[in-house]
Amino acid sequence: MLRQRSWNEAGIDISRLLNVLTASNLRDAEVELVGKELKRLISNLREMQHDDLECLYLSLGSDADKLRGLMEEPPTVPEDTTSDV
Repeated sequence: MLRQRSWNEAGIDISRLLNVLTASNLRDAEVELVGKELKRLISNLREMQHDDLECLYLSLGSDADKLRGLMEEPPTVPEDTTSDV
């Protein structure tokens, strides 16, 4: 939906994801899956043009502030699994 610039549909999908993420009845595996999807989403959003991102925020309504907060967090860097020790 983001690539197609279908802001209302993308906003609905993102709101659902945010609601699932904040649900208290998720199992660990579900939290991990939702977290991965959220990281992928935020990565894609950071590549968007500012004007497009503002259109998306408008479509999110009250969830826009939640997404803005997540967007302000520093990007996660994959942990280095190699060690010289």
